[in-house]
Formats: sequence, structure tokens, C-alpha cells
Amino acid sequence: MYALDIGALPDRELEKSIAEWCSQFGPVDSVKTLHRTVGRTYAIARVKMSAEVDLQKVLLCIGESSAEVEALIILDQ
Repeated sequence: MYALDIGALPDRELEKSIAEWCSQFGPVDSVKTLHRTVGRTYAIARVKMSAEVDLQKVLLCIGESSAEVEALIILDQ
């Protein structure tokens, strides 16, 4: 489990924190937070890893779903 206060961080800082955390599993190509919707208590991050094996490591730990070398991670507030 990876805990972040998503309400207190701007998107760039949130993306940087997620990338740093995911990098323990392998090289991270990119992280993009999807726009937060008013009234929703969570955000979604799209994490693209360099290799499928690294993506599987992320998914085993925190991931929600995947597509090729990307994980969609729900970030609860």
C-alpha cells in the first residue's frame, strides 16, 4: 500500500511522488494523473512502465488494472 494525501498535492507533485515510488519496481516511462472530478473522493493515475515485468510488480503491489505496459491506479483521498 502506498499512502498519499492527494488533496494536498498539486498534480505535478503527485505525479512525481508516484513515479518515485513506482521506480523501485523498474524504470518508469511516465505518470499522468487524470483530472479529478468534483465530488469524487479519489483520483486516477496512469503509470507507464518500461517493461511488462516491471508493470506486473507494480500491479502485484497496488495496481488496479493494466493495458500492455500501463497501470491504472486509483488514488483514494
